[in-house]
Amino acid sequence: MNRKLNEDEHAVLSDLQRGGIPLDEGVLERIRAASRGLSIYQTGTLLETSVFDLKSGGSGYMLSIAIHNDSNRPIRLHEIRLEMLWHDTEFRWIDDPRRASPRKYTYSFPPSESLEFERDVVLNHYIGGAGQLNPGASIEGLLLGMGESPIPDEYRDRQLLPMRLLVLDRRGRQYASHLKLYVSRRSRNRVEKGPRQPLLSGASKITID
Repeated sequence: MNRKLNEDEHAVLSDLQRGGIPLDEGVLERIRAASRGLSIYQTGTLLETSVFDLKSGGSGYMLSIAIHNDSNRPIRLHEIRLEMLWHDTEFRWIDDPRRASPRKYTYSFPPSESLEFERDVVLNHYIGGAGQLNPGASIEGLLLGMGESPIPDEYRDRQLLPMRLLVLDRRGRQYASHLKLYVSRRSRNRVEKGPRQPLLSGASKITID
């Protein structure tokens, strides 16, 4: 079965079982497994999931999350979208530094590169179809993004803002999580992140083509 069951279909299966209609347990488990997908959790400290002012006049985004594959099939992490409280057509996830010329080994927020993060703690390069999360595996780290629009004046320093994160697989299925982003209206000094342990977990891990 290649699609997720909706709530009504699960209810029908439950009603059949309660009504005494015999259903093969092996088939039922395969149906349940096929209906599961990705779970997305906010992790880390309060400050690790935040939106902050950049010296360029735009805004930076740092999201500390974990993604777990609850299903019995590999799932490719095709795209991630952040649903913000304001409109920013120029929002983007920061590119993999290894694709830069010359090649770099840390993620940074331009133009001053005053905020740097070790590549090992960032998830950006696992997104886009190259990363495949195998059954039972988890991945944890930071998503780093930036926008051209500043944080609107109506949002105050140290406020918590609700935003929604969507992860799409290669079949277009969406998995959502609600996050709380800490607002920092002050310029930040250089930040360096060391490797998290473990970044990956689960017997099957994640594979990169």
